[in-house]
Amino acid sequence: MNDQRQYLAPTYIVDSDSKPVKKKARNIIKNLIDPAEQTVNLFYFVRDGIKYNPYDIALNVENFRASYTLQKGFGFCVSKAVLLAALARATGIPARIRFANLVNHQVPQKLFDLIKDHVIYYHGFCEFFIKEKWISATPAFDNKMCREAGLKTVEFDGKTPAILPQEDLKGRPHIDYLKYHQLFHNLPMEQIREKYKDSYTYENTDIMGGSDEQSLLGI
Repeated sequence: MNDQRQYLAPTYIVDSDSKPVKKKARNIIKNLIDPAEQTVNLFYFVRDGIKYNPYDIALNVENFRASYTLQKGFGFCVSKAVLLAALARATGIPARIRFANLVNHQVPQKLFDLIKDHVIYYHGFCEFFIKEKWISATPAFDNKMCREAGLKTVEFDGKTPAILPQEDLKGRPHIDYLKYHQLFHNLPMEQIREKYKDSYTYENTDIMGGSDEQSLLGI
């Protein structure tokens, strides 16, 4: 399977063939023809229409499915990236999942008490193949959360990479990227599960989740 087909194909987690994902994709892009414009609409739906919640990190397959994130209306960086990739594939745009390790200088105290670290491992984002090149799009932090926390929002124009800002609205340090990981057409659940359990100090990641509480920052 070549790259184009691989990044268009549905998987159990990136379930771009599910009825809810296909219907939502059609509603979002409406009559737009240009792939770049389509991805812009998809991006802003996932960024702002799906609330950011870093405490929803139950490490089971169902919790990461695109259709499930769409149904519940909230998720964290990885589940939102999966949903964005699924919506793009449902539209006919190749999309893949990528990860990075980064330093978050503004991890809120509640989250820091759980993970005991400012380094975020396997932060997830999406990449679209648009006009013969791959473009990064990071839909994690929604606009409402950013306004309340004094953070810059990630903006996407369908042409240039959209990554987390280095500074907040007051010029204070926010995000430093440390390392980019390999590319995936499907979510590497075992890698994520092992990395989170090995890297963070809280004891039971599997039961963390289910709350729709809005955080002020995290992974």
